[in-house]
Amino acid sequence: MNILEISCDNGALGPILVIVKNILGLIQIVVPILLIVMLIIRIIGLVHNPDDKKGLKRILNMFIAAIIVFFIPMIVNVIMGAIGEETLLSDCWNKTRSFHIGGDTYIDPYNDGEEKRKIIKKEDYEKGISGNGALKKGTVTKILFVGNSKTDVSDIPGKFTGIANSNGYNVDVRKVTRGGATLSDLANNYASIIGSESFDCVVLQEQTDVYGSNYEAYSNGAKKVINIVRSKNSNVKIYIRALWIRNSSPTSARNNSYSWTEKIARETNSFVIYDGKAFDKSSSSNNINLFGDDIHQNENGAYLSSLTIYKTLSGDKTIKTNYYAGLDSNTAKELIRVVNS
Repeated sequence: MNILEISCDNGALGPILVIVKNILGLIQIVVPILLIVMLIIRIIGLVHNPDDKKGLKRILNMFIAAIIVFFIPMIVNVIMGAIGEETLLSDCWNKTRSFHIGGDTYIDPYNDGEEKRKIIKKEDYEKGISGNGALKKGTVTKILFVGNSKTDVSDIPGKFTGIANSNGYNVDVRKVTRGGATLSDLANNYASIIGSESFDCVVLQEQTDVYGSNYEAYSNGAKKVINIVRSKNSNVKIYIRALWIRNSSPTSARNNSYSWTEKIARETNSFVIYDGKAFDKSSSSNNINLFGDDIHQNENGAYLSSLTIYKTLSGDKTIKTNYYAGLDSNTAKELIRVVNS
């Protein structure tokens, strides 16, 4: 089954493009099939009535129509690709892509286009939860990531899986992601997916604007998702990612958001993952670029977040891995040093 995700921050345009692209995809498949059926009927009719002079012309017109309809989506994509990011419409269109929903990953469509016990001391979060992590060797740990493009861009769940596997953990990682979505959006629209089965742990990530400016919406959204997953497994460990807001956000704004995440964790009996602070540490100690734009992580940033998530979920005080997720070894080793420091 294929479903569309739009990496577009415009909430009004996103749903419209979802509908348009799905309709175009349907037309591209169904209309040519119908035209081919009609074409066969015409050919049979022409065989039985060879004197029908207009029959051949109708057949030719149908063939041309089928070809045109089939290539319309491709033509539109070429035009939008040529325009690039110059308009909102073309930018959102170009960021729309198709995902496959299989047994190992849940994908949630849309636009755009991060532990269960009482909260512990802040400094202990940054060191990891030694001896009390969610990952257990000798068994499969089922993990669900719930968030948006700050989870999906550069595949943070995939990088986390690589790091975990390199350390001997067997993880079954799923994700429910929708570009630009808030946790409330995901809880309201995709509860059946989020609560489809029992998970050992769930990693939550809130939308940028909510995370940075609306505590009540952040808290309510997190609690909605947590209630859904706990209805399937009351012992599920919940992890809430304390992220950066924007690359350009001041330190005071980030610290405020981190404290919000800590408060929500206390109220929900959850853990905090401080990958935002890992970004701060890295930025102050090296020149590695972690951002693809003002909001989203690039490959380096995704790897740094994945390391931070792994450290908290595993409880390892020091990360040792030879899995570099395609990064050059010097960059990867420096990011590992940042998380271990």
